[in-house]
Amino acid sequence: MPAEWNHKAMMFGGGGYNGTVPDIAMNVPLGRADRPTPLARGYVTFASDSGHQAGPTGSLDGSFGVNDEALRNFAAGDALKKTHDAAMFLIRHGYGARPGRTYFAGGSTGGREALVVAQRWP
Repeated sequence: MPAEWNHKAMMFGGGGYNGTVPDIAMNVPLGRADRPTPLARGYVTFASDSGHQAGPTGSLDGSFGVNDEALRNFAAGDALKKTHDAAMFLIRHGYGARPGRTYFAGGSTGGREALVVAQRWP
């Protein structure tokens, strides 16, 4: 959470089958290298591992699919809502207000996640 908050938040999507938390201090996917990162511009940034830990093959390991909750977290997008709700709680308690705008940045699996969020929790 930045010291000088711009009253905006950005959730980062993952890649592959996820299983690791994206680096929220980095720039948005395909973002211009000569522009400051969202965190440096005052955005609260957050992400998740999509509700499970990656196995030996990293984000290409789909073995989590045998666990019903892990599968719902990833395939149905339940981890996206859980992560969003936890982030909003922390933002509200940290700054005393909710963000004026919340954005989602992602490509590949993160792009699919962005569509899930827009469709299920607009």
